[in-house]
Amino acid sequence: MELKVDDLQVDCSDRGKEEEILLVGSRICKLAASGDLIGLKSATDELGIGSAAGPALSVDDLFDSNGFNPLMRSAAIDRRSPSIQGQVECARHLLVTCGADPDASGAKQASGFRALHLAAETGNEEVARLLLAAGADRDAQTVDDCWTPLMLAVIGDQLGVARLLLQCQADAALRDSSGRTAEDWAVRLGRCEVLNVLRRDLCEVCRTDDVAVTFRPCGHRTTCRRCCVLLTVCLSCNRPIEIKEGQLEAASADDEASSTSTEPVPIDQQQLDERFQCRVCMSSSVGVAFGCGHQACRGCAKQLTACHMCRRFVDTRIRLYN
Repeated sequence: MELKVDDLQVDCSDRGKEEEILLVGSRICKLAASGDLIGLKSATDELGIGSAAGPALSVDDLFDSNGFNPLMRSAAIDRRSPSIQGQVECARHLLVTCGADPDASGAKQASGFRALHLAAETGNEEVARLLLAAGADRDAQTVDDCWTPLMLAVIGDQLGVARLLLQCQADAALRDSSGRTAEDWAVRLGRCEVLNVLRRDLCEVCRTDDVAVTFRPCGHRTTCRRCCVLLTVCLSCNRPIEIKEGQLEAASADDEASSTSTEPVPIDQQQLDERFQCRVCMSSSVGVAFGCGHQACRGCAKQLTACHMCRRFVDTRIRLYN
């Protein structure tokens, strides 16, 4: 007999209704997994999930027979699925409207897996972006095997998600219960493309291009050829940069003029209010705020995919005005 949405109001304190709670969870999980956004909205509305009054049951308390919660089910869909966009929108609804916890793990039988683990394993890059933007722990480890999302992306040969996690500063040095790192798994399984990404030394500003510039006199290498144009002090030691070895000769006429000039830039740092100074280039005033609340100047903000302060994925840029 099919369980109707009208009958889904459940009191969690009533142990006699545990089976009914499982039926509710299975139905919600099935809607999330199928990408049925209309059905999911209808079901969560009927349950009062996301309402101002607050539901008797949180969406994080709902599980299917495998111990997966609805958010995990929306993430555990292969990126090649024809209904992938529906699952992305279901994940967005669960996170934004229903207040799902991006780090909520499944029931006991789910072995500590979270939605980000499943998105990494299946290559569901868009859901992974949503989870990271919502504050999901990029280095969370499963209970039994101690696998991180990055390890699962490597094991599943999911290049896009692996690159995304590295851009968001996932720790590639963590080890699983067998003592292997993500790089060890890439070597063991012959994941050549992912291995190349893991071994890249990425620019600390854009987190997409390789480090290619040496600053003098400090000798640090932290940025790519394009992003180095933005900097007047080293990101590692904060010393003034006199020479940039390996920078682009002429990304544009303006860049060429600024990069080939031997005269010091006449900027009086004492006159800049530190509260409004960009922490990337250390020369311009902030002009853009990210979703996490941190700020950068407009030029630097265009280059960043992860916040330079907290390393959260940048999904929102708000222009600031004086």
